[in-house]
Amino acid sequence: MPAPGGESREELYTNWVAWTTTNLGGNRTLVEAAANAAADTAFRGDGLEAATNAAREAWFANAQANGSSWRPSFWKLLLSNPFVWALPALLLVIVVSAFQRPSSGVGLFALALLPIALIFVIWQVGSDALLSLGGTVAPGSLVNVTKSYAPRGSPPSYLADYAFAFQGRQCTTSHMYYMEDSVRQDVLILFYPRFPGFAKVLPELLNPEST
Repeated sequence: MPAPGGESREELYTNWVAWTTTNLGGNRTLVEAAANAAADTAFRGDGLEAATNAAREAWFANAQANGSSWRPSFWKLLLSNPFVWALPALLLVIVVSAFQRPSSGVGLFALALLPIALIFVIWQVGSDALLSLGGTVAPGSLVNVTKSYAPRGSPPSYLADYAFAFQGRQCTTSHMYYMEDSVRQDVLILFYPRFPGFAKVLPELLNPEST
């Protein structure tokens, strides 16, 4: 019996092999697992989004099992990490303030923050290096959002908690958003298998479909 769209199971599988190879990678074992999961989902008539999610979940589940997981490169992780840009921003403020007369208190404040920013950036660089070399990617789902307000009437921030599965365990990680509309329901999470709590939510531009 054909799928609701008129395609046979074999035709769906062929189409999803092409999609998976283009968007997730060319590992034959992972492509077959993802394409089969997507074709089964599409054949039941669950829709394109459900089939895409099934492909991704099967891909990453099998990647975890055989250690062939896709993950972003170090430079992609680093350049997409907003916290890494704190140090250049502070240095820019300090340089600009040095040419102001009289001297700005903002420049002195930035100078005081410089050692803290340096330590924080070194931590971020080390984390991205570790995850780029040995990290594993898994799909994550939103489980909770905590809204908090900064002092002096600043806009609120939203701390989103995401759950993901690894080797039969439920793990969680968090991600901060600064606009309510930007909170994502489904994400990809990059984590270190030996310590699954050491994890980060990947920005959308680093998802396999986007790279």
